[in-house]
Amino acid sequence: MAEPPEVRVTGDEAHLATTLRVRAALDALPPRQRALVVLRHLVDVPVAEAAELLGVSEGTSRGTEIRACST
Repeated sequence: MAEPPEVRVTGDEAHLATTLRVRAALDALPPRQRALVVLRHLVDVPVAEAAELLGVSEGTSRGTEIRACST
């Protein structure tokens, strides 16, 4: 049986694949967890500011972030 041809992934294709995986992971999160992950990791908002924006305490914000990132 012949070997399958080697597939080369360009930088653009790798970036697209990563973007799609991140998007799927975010889509799988509940809305509050998704909002917190976006604020903290994509927008780089500090914990205190993210908590204020979401109307929760800093402790709740941290716990939500931990649960979201371990999902």
